[in-house]
Amino acid sequence: MAPDRISVGLLGCGFIAHTHVRSFLEFPDEVRIAALCDRSGNCACDLREYIRTYAAQEAHRLSEALDRIDDAAERERLGARCAALQETASREIRVYSSRQELAVDPDVALVVNSTPPFVHYRSTLDLLEAGKHVLLEKPLAGSLRQTDRLIAAAESRGLCFSIVSQGRFADDQRRMRELVRHGKLGKVFLMKADTHWWRRDDYYRVGWRGNWASECGGVLLNHAWHLLDQGLFIMGQPLARVYAQMGAFVHGVLREKKVGGAPIDDTIVALLTFADGSLGEVTGAVTLHIQRAQLEVYGSRAAALLNPWQVDSQDVAYAAEVREWAATCIEPMPLSWLPSQTSTQQYMDPSWPHTPQVRDVLDAIRDGRQPLISGREGRSTLEVVLATYKSALTGQPVDLPLRADDPFYDGVLAALDPAAQRLPID
Repeated sequence: MAPDRISVGLLGCGFIAHTHVRSFLEFPDEVRIAALCDRSGNCACDLREYIRTYAAQEAHRLSEALDRIDDAAERERLGARCAALQETASREIRVYSSRQELAVDPDVALVVNSTPPFVHYRSTLDLLEAGKHVLLEKPLAGSLRQTDRLIAAAESRGLCFSIVSQGRFADDQRRMRELVRHGKLGKVFLMKADTHWWRRDDYYRVGWRGNWASECGGVLLNHAWHLLDQGLFIMGQPLARVYAQMGAFVHGVLREKKVGGAPIDDTIVALLTFADGSLGEVTGAVTLHIQRAQLEVYGSRAAALLNPWQVDSQDVAYAAEVREWAATCIEPMPLSWLPSQTSTQQYMDPSWPHTPQVRDVLDAIRDGRQPLISGREGRSTLEVVLATYKSALTGQPVDLPLRADDPFYDGVLAALDPAAQRLPID
């Protein structure tokens, strides 16, 4: 075992933790999963068994592949990965039921935090103050003030603090950004980000879901976040104003959990105005029987569509030109950043871009630099989310940035019920 492998802990051992495990085990000779923490001992133990099984299966796959490889250097590289996976499958992994135990574990350098939103702030602050690097699932927190404190805690200690935003690493999103950045679509005037999902009522029967206090928001914060974040990344400029409307149209349980007369959203529509005057439209819903996820960018000369990938123009000659440019406008992802079983359907396989984000985090830690998706990047998206909720709840357009004395700076719960405690921290 290499002495400089980065030791990883996972806080929160639910469904998404399995995706993180697969991503980290793409680099088994550079990391080792040392500890798991979940209030449910069964969840942690189940994840530990999943790690062992998955590592053993991957080791077996690589072992079979070695017999078909003639290149000595490649055989050596895959042999090292295979040995590291075999070691992972047999190694004991510590299990904690308290995040404080994980925070003080001197062997853990990096923690993946995939707890529910209301735990994000306090748990991440504990980890950062204990000197741990953190990869945090979105959203950072429910409050900009809390987010500011997390960013300060990381930066003052020189720690890597990254927010999961795997879609920014996918090829087609990067192509869309380059098309905009280089003016290949002409004058861009409209971006659309549509997250159309369906969830049954029982989805919100889970205790912490469906209310401002513990989920910190509804569909915009917890489902539409990713495409909103990718749309902001593609446009590459700050937002100036947002006007939104929302409702709880289908899920009655949300109305049962309302605060200050306001349930969280199961459907929301927002009109964005960017700094240069271009427009954006964001739709987020878990109420729609026809499901899709889509990003669109329109310019004066051409347009780009994410899913399926398409670049087109009514000028036939220019359409051919811009398609040819888009095909080679991004640098190929380094092979060391790619999953070993690369899917051709990157957007349809959410675990695909998790791997390059993990690669970036590992490199950021080793190089002592900021990750590509830093806390500050995540804060920018959170500010748009909170401004959107403010607009929907007040019925008024909202200018950005939000001021520190704005009630929504402390989150929607604080704005709806100033007498209530600020967002739960445990």
